[in-house]
Amino acid sequence: MSGQSDEDDQDRDIVRRAVEALDVIDKTFENWLIIGEAFERGRQWATREARTNVPKGRGYNEAFSRWMKRYEAGKLTTIDQAARYRLGKIMENRQAVVAWRQTLTSNQLREWSHPTTVWRRFEAAHNVPDDDAPKKPSHMAQLKESLANALDDNQRLQERMKHAEGSLFDLKRDSAEAIADTMVRNVSDSKAEAIAGWIRKKLKEKKKPAG
Repeated sequence: MSGQSDEDDQDRDIVRRAVEALDVIDKTFENWLIIGEAFERGRQWATREARTNVPKGRGYNEAFSRWMKRYEAGKLTTIDQAARYRLGKIMENRQAVVAWRQTLTSNQLREWSHPTTVWRRFEAAHNVPDDDAPKKPSHMAQLKESLANALDDNQRLQERMKHAEGSLFDLKRDSAEAIADTMVRNVSDSKAEAIAGWIRKKLKEKKKPAG
C-alpha cells in the first residue's frame, strides 16, 4: 500500500506541475514538455491498468481517460486529442526535436511552441531532401507554407483566447508590429484606419505642453 501511495503522490505532483504550465498564457515549448511528461506518466499508468503492452485499444483509452480526471479537477482533459497526439510524438522523439530547435531563430523558437506547430515543422524539416542547391518551392509548396502559417496564427490565437479573457494581444509583451497585425486581421479596414487616426490624434494631444 505504501508503494501505491507514493506513486499516487508522484502522479499528483507531476499533474500539478503540468496544470501550472497549462495555465501559462502563450505557453513556451518548455511548458509543453512539462505537460508531455505528465501525459507520459498517465500512459504508463493506463497501460498497466488495461493490462496491455501498447497504449491502444478501448481498455487503454478508458483507463487513460480516468487518469486524466483523477487530479487537479481533470484540467488536463481541456487539451484536445490532436494536441495530445502531437505532444506524444514529440515526447517519443524528444532528443531529436530539442536538437532541431537549437537550429531555429529566436523568432521561430517563440512562435513555434504549440505541439501541433512544432511537430508539423519538425516533420517538414526532416523530409526536405539533402541537396546542395536550394530549389525554388513549387506553387503547391508555397500554398502549403501559407496554409501552415495561417494555421500557426490561428493556433496561437486560440491559445491566447483561452487564457486571456478574450484579449487578442498583450500590450506589454507583444511588439507594435504584432499588435497592429492582429488588429488589422480582426477588424474591418475602415475601423482599422479609424483606430490609426485616433492613435495619431492622441499622440499629438499627449505631446502638447500643458497649459
